[in-house]
Amino acid sequence: MKFKLTVILIFLALQGSAQTIYEIAFPNPNNHYIHVDIHFNGLPADSFDVKMPVWTPGSYMVREYSRNVENFEAYDTRNQPVRFTKVRKNVWRVYNDTIGAMSVRYKVYAYELTVRTCFVDIDHAYINGAALYMYTDSLKNKPVLVNFKPWKGWNQISTGLQQFSTLKWSRVASNYDELADCPTVLGNQDVFTFDYNGIPHHVAMVGKAEYDREKIKSDFYKIVDECTRMFGENPNKEYTFIVHNVGSGGGGLEHMNSTSVITSRSNYGNDKGYKGFLSLIAHEYFHLWIVKRVRPLELGPFDYENEVYSRQLWFFEGFTSFYDEYLLYRTGFYTQQEYLNILKDNIEFVLNTPGDKIQSLSESSFDAWIKFYRQNENSRNSTVSYYSKGATVGLLLHLEIMNATKGEKSLDDVMAYLYHQHFKTHGRGITDAELKQAIEHIAGKNLDEFFRKYIDGTDRLPVEEYFALAGMNLKVKATKELSPGYLGATFNQSGSRLLISFVERGSAAWEQGLNVNDEIVEVDDKEPQQVRDYLAEKQPGDQVTFKIIRSGLMRQFTIILGHPTGIEFELSPQETPSELQNTVRSKWLPK
Repeated sequence: MKFKLTVILIFLALQGSAQTIYEIAFPNPNNHYIHVDIHFNGLPADSFDVKMPVWTPGSYMVREYSRNVENFEAYDTRNQPVRFTKVRKNVWRVYNDTIGAMSVRYKVYAYELTVRTCFVDIDHAYINGAALYMYTDSLKNKPVLVNFKPWKGWNQISTGLQQFSTLKWSRVASNYDELADCPTVLGNQDVFTFDYNGIPHHVAMVGKAEYDREKIKSDFYKIVDECTRMFGENPNKEYTFIVHNVGSGGGGLEHMNSTSVITSRSNYGNDKGYKGFLSLIAHEYFHLWIVKRVRPLELGPFDYENEVYSRQLWFFEGFTSFYDEYLLYRTGFYTQQEYLNILKDNIEFVLNTPGDKIQSLSESSFDAWIKFYRQNENSRNSTVSYYSKGATVGLLLHLEIMNATKGEKSLDDVMAYLYHQHFKTHGRGITDAELKQAIEHIAGKNLDEFFRKYIDGTDRLPVEEYFALAGMNLKVKATKELSPGYLGATFNQSGSRLLISFVERGSAAWEQGLNVNDEIVEVDDKEPQQVRDYLAEKQPGDQVTFKIIRSGLMRQFTIILGHPTGIEFELSPQETPSELQNTVRSKWLPK
């Protein structure tokens, strides 16, 4: 693969002697391979290591991107092969014999369409930087040029990378971090743009879907405006939304001047699905300030080879999850009742998760690498989501701050304070102590007990007390006298087989011997297809006999059913709220 000599010479003249140039090609997208040719200039003598990241910022799991690498080769400036050896799972050592410039070539198999990976087919190519671009440490902070060679018939490129000169398919970055942080899509995506106060916002719609361009531009604008007003400024000169429209699925990943999201193409045709899509957009756009700029101290400069631990994800992801729905309420996408129902459902989900009593929020954040992204059939019993519970804690602190300051301050002020007083003033991430101090500074009170119980501990969140601060009654629904008997197992139909897919900690099934993957043969004399309806007629204390197949052997268990453990809330306004309660409520839920 030959470099475009003119492009290289111009780049070298502009940037000096030390930099990295990438050539990215797609010779046959039907085979799902991306061909990469890297030219390193200004290398140290003797040898240098070429590295492939093992994870991507924003998604805290080692993903072993080097598993997709094939045909690694190294060449000198005369295009002659040079010696190399693989020294670690993601590191190749190249021996350059005092030559200051060298090239390496390799292929990456790319057929996993997520926001964290790379994907290529005949229709388009999607590149997540950390999953494709290798680097060498000595040039990591030097300028980068990327020259794309699109497949014939591909006419569009969408990326946060700056265009180089007038060359449509060439892009530059100031360093490797910027390159890795800018996803790129090449193909024939539908691209349209809206202007926000002089900042172009490009929307690249990948894949067929029935959507209204003008509606999307208008709705995205509202989200951008609400976020910007909260923080007082928009840090972008330009921004790109990359939206993959697929049959089913979803997800998003934030970047410094762009985001990449996946959504179902059917979402544009129904109200709930579309609002869910806008919530995803709000979440990723909010990350422009919180995560990409205000960030945990540990998350930058990035170490792409090792797990980087933080106890703050409950704030950076959880509070962003609080705002993604709250922003939609404030911009008029949700009615007040819709928004309150969303909050109530999330609270019920958190408090009905058995792991809420086992794992703290700070522990959940720290263990994201080994637990949140590696869930199994017991995860709900042993872990809590820093997204869901973090969002609920965000709501509680929002109410706490408004109450403590008599409506003068709110969680919005914490966000703006962190952006202006930490990111813009210090230019670095924040420590655990600094995060707590910032919240206390805005609240004007000590929050030691709150953090001890609800961030670092597993005490039940006192949601009823906090809703009362806004003059609202949140009460657990009374249990019916004759409630159905509770087994505590979830079933999954797999073809003609009825399997147990989850067993709740402390339930009758948990205590009396039923296991995940047990195949139900019959319950008493009822066949598998009758089991759910049959159990729904039983009462606490009733005895039922399960015949199951486990590891190919027939077994029998007699189970005494228990009482339902789930909490369900009712929400209503107080009849005679105080002046302060009315102030808090009106600031929290402006009409």
